[in-house]
Amino acid sequence: MLQGNRMHPLVKHSAKCAFIGLTCAISACSYSPSLNLLGAYFPDWLFCAVAALILTAVVHRVSSGASWLAPAVITYPLLFSTFSLVCWLLFFGPIVRGAS
Repeated sequence: MLQGNRMHPLVKHSAKCAFIGLTCAISACSYSPSLNLLGAYFPDWLFCAVAALILTAVVHRVSSGASWLAPAVITYPLLFSTFSLVCWLLFFGPIVRGAS
């Protein structure tokens, strides 16, 4: 792709895009979202998933047979996702970390 001593513009543009992409990918790993629990590090999403599972089981137990939970195949995964995301926002989100 060299034309004399110059690079083709497409190759030059691709190299810049790759450099920017790699820089963003590496800088995204500057904060490790893990918690030290009794000497072992666990990712924070694991705690959110456990809390969401417990909350979904509570909703299932409290409202068993409710008509608004009609398609359980759709409702319970959505409840689990909602609870886990809300849990992450409340306990590990940008407000808790102090990000502006």
